[in-house]
Amino acid sequence: MPATALICLDDFTLCGVVTSRFKLFGWRCLVGEFLRTALKHQPELVVVDAHADYLIKALKADARTARLTVVAIGRYGDLELKAKAIAAGALAVIARPIELDQFDTFTRFIEHGRSGAERGHPNKSHARPAPAAPASAKAA
Repeated sequence: MPATALICLDDFTLCGVVTSRFKLFGWRCLVGEFLRTALKHQPELVVVDAHADYLIKALKADARTARLTVVAIGRYGDLELKAKAIAAGALAVIARPIELDQFDTFTRFIEHGRSGAERGHPNKSHARPAPAAPASAKAA
């Protein structure tokens, strides 16, 4: 079954571009009825406008959708908008206007993580080191 992306963008042209790019990679794209669609289909990825941080917050506040991966699209250089989207729970904010090569690279990155292909190098441990003991414990 193909991966599913829920696209919730105000700009119809941008929505069409994003949808067509995901479809090139074999994704199924859903548009509209944001929360209802997210609940029903549990998409692997949700794409929203960066100014719609309230939508991101709504997803993250509901236990049924809190684990969905959300990516926002916002104006290039708008650091305040980017910070709000990230604080609301977006994984990343893609700058607009979208550079198709970069967007395709990002799509492959998401696809890579979704496939579970990240297995790590066999000679490197991905385990986090244990936290250092507090100074008071070292003295004892």
